[in-house]
Amino acid sequence: MYKVLFVCTGNTCRSPMAAAFFNFIARERRLSMCAVSAGLSVSTHGASGHAIEAAAEYGVDLSGHRSRPLTPDLIDEVNLILAMTARHKREIGERFPSAQAKS
Repeated sequence: MYKVLFVCTGNTCRSPMAAAFFNFIARERRLSMCAVSAGLSVSTHGASGHAIEAAAEYGVDLSGHRSRPLTPDLIDEVNLILAMTARHKREIGERFPSAQAKS
């Protein structure tokens, strides 16, 4: 299965929403793909209330999301890394040089 990683700062809004919507569409279209998310500076444990509400408006459930930090092991597990901003992409490359080939 092809695995995509979405990365933002805290893994509470942007990247969890991107992964959840990606997975929703992949399931609908029966694609052999899935997505996960992580953050560069994780300090909380779940998705923000606003992200949960916004996703729910489109039938996507983020209530069970648990934030997690970006790690070398997670980078090794995925095929593609998509950063939410150019700054995130730069920081990923600086902290995890092996990730550059996947972004």
